[in-house]
Amino acid sequence: MDSYLSHSMFMRLLFLLSILFLVLLTGSLSSLQPLCHEDERSALLQFKDSFIINMSASYDPSAYPKVASWTLEGGNSDCCSWDGVECNEEAGHVIGLHLNSSFLYGSINSSNGLFRLLQLQRLNLADNHFIGSQIPFGVGNLLRLTYLNLSLSMFSGQIPSELSHISKLSSLDLSGHIPSLSGYLTHLTFLDLGHNNLEGTIPNSFSELKSVMTLGFRENNLSGMLEFDMFLKIKSLSVLVLSSNNLTLLTKANSNDTLPQFHTLSLGSCNLRKFPDFLRTQNKLSWLEMQQNYIQGLVPKWLYNISIKTFRAIILSDNFLIGFEQSPLVLQWSKLEILDLDSNSLQGSLPIPQPSIKIYHVQNNLIREMSSLICNLSSLYVLDLSYNNLRGNLHPCFGNLSSRLSALQLRSNNFHGTIPKTWVEGSSLEMIDLSENQFQGQLPRSMANCMMLEYLHVGNNQINDTFPFWLGNLSRLKVLVLSSNAFLGAIKNPEINYTFSGLHIIDISKNSFSGYLPAEYFLHWNAMKVVGANDHLIYMELGFSGDGWSSSVQFSDTLTNKGIELEYDQIQDVFKNSSFRGNPGLCGNPLLKKCGDFKYTPTPPSPFEENRSSESPFHFGWKVVAIGYGCGFVIGVVIGQIVITRKYDWFVKIFGKM
Repeated sequence: MDSYLSHSMFMRLLFLLSILFLVLLTGSLSSLQPLCHEDERSALLQFKDSFIINMSASYDPSAYPKVASWTLEGGNSDCCSWDGVECNEEAGHVIGLHLNSSFLYGSINSSNGLFRLLQLQRLNLADNHFIGSQIPFGVGNLLRLTYLNLSLSMFSGQIPSELSHISKLSSLDLSGHIPSLSGYLTHLTFLDLGHNNLEGTIPNSFSELKSVMTLGFRENNLSGMLEFDMFLKIKSLSVLVLSSNNLTLLTKANSNDTLPQFHTLSLGSCNLRKFPDFLRTQNKLSWLEMQQNYIQGLVPKWLYNISIKTFRAIILSDNFLIGFEQSPLVLQWSKLEILDLDSNSLQGSLPIPQPSIKIYHVQNNLIREMSSLICNLSSLYVLDLSYNNLRGNLHPCFGNLSSRLSALQLRSNNFHGTIPKTWVEGSSLEMIDLSENQFQGQLPRSMANCMMLEYLHVGNNQINDTFPFWLGNLSRLKVLVLSSNAFLGAIKNPEINYTFSGLHIIDISKNSFSGYLPAEYFLHWNAMKVVGANDHLIYMELGFSGDGWSSSVQFSDTLTNKGIELEYDQIQDVFKNSSFRGNPGLCGNPLLKKCGDFKYTPTPPSPFEENRSSESPFHFGWKVVAIGYGCGFVIGVVIGQIVITRKYDWFVKIFGKM
């Protein structure tokens, strides 16, 4: 019995060792097999050699030359390990090329090695520069492709009909070219033709795209009458982008029809006169754009009863809306994050969204009142109520909102009283614009808690205070505008040595400052001495991609308004007297009025009506502080930057001696 057991255990052990040997042997043999097929490696190298690396051939700041790793040197023969190359682990075939933003520059034709990669399933060549070459018909060889992205790669000409042979292709992105359509891929689920020069109207044959879920035509030259009902026949369609063309939508659909449930609907610049009736059935909308149309009157009650739990962004700017039907106390969309009502004719009280709101624009309307319910908007990131008729005191809760708020725009209203004193520690504010109101009293010292602040504009008010030297510890502060107020006294408290180390622009014109110009103070403003600094100052940007909206608060050092870049004069050789106009009590170099040879008695400031009616003459030899508003998807305020062209020694020479 024992002998039998011993023999059995021996046989079992031998069996296990045999299996282990076979596993090790199989692994050793497989490790000897290269993952990369030689013919595919050769095709990749030929593809690489057909281009040069040009560091200007990309829009993406994070771009890098991926093909730089494609080399046989140093035992690097396995192309599956090369950057941007994806291989099938079992067979070792190249199934994906992810070469977006790779600085590729050159033309591409059908003899390129790329089109010998017959197992390719995913190809991304977006954001390169193929110098106007046509999309090669050789792409039709890649019959296994499911994903093709050629956006922003400078292709031109017709879309080759060979694309229609690729029956598995479901995602096609050709945005950012001037291609013309020669055929349609009826099995596509994603098609983006935005940012091209497509002309004419959209043909009805697009209704044959029965499987398409996302369809984009943004920013083309499309025009004419468009039978919108053809899109409503595509039951799978959830994202439709038509904005920034000159189409006129015609629809016969009504709420009784069976219609697709849209996720994203972009109908900006579509010559709409009213809210389309088919919207009544939409209960899954997340993004709705209807800006730059001709919609008049009240926002109908049925609109703010749809998609209550799904809406995240509603863009209704640049229409002729005068209010909301039945004036709801609080709008009902419970997850709304972006609401843009800019440039309408809204009257009465400010509509209050739910606390989920992050970006709220109501600039350039006729709003007169604002409920204290605005204090409940604890998620606010950007609030722009500029150019309205808002009046009364500014609620103290605005200071408390600063813990989350990044940009606060209240320019050109009728607010009066004092500025709230409740600016909290840890404030996130980067920009505050309270200019062109009737604020009185002092600047609240709690503003020194706004350590992230880069831009502060309180010009054209009735503020009566001394120079805010206590703001000097805000190292990020780049723009400080105090013009046309009743500031008085010396510009610096000599006992405290704050420096305003990041300051680029300061405007103190039309106040009642007096005494010596503090030359030693100016010498610490080192940020003004940097030539060609790369600091950026912009108020707000909203952008849209196929996946939805994106937003950011950033800054820019060139003033660009509606595509026009404006250049400004460089600093002059001495500062002129006009740089300090409106402060008759100031004296010392370089002013003609010398200190010590006169007795100055402060006089009451000129009437504020006069201040408001005249343009600030404060030049200081610097670029102008400029504020511009752009309609559509990019909404922003772009602010100029100071450049001093003379050397530091020159500055000391002018201001160093009194």
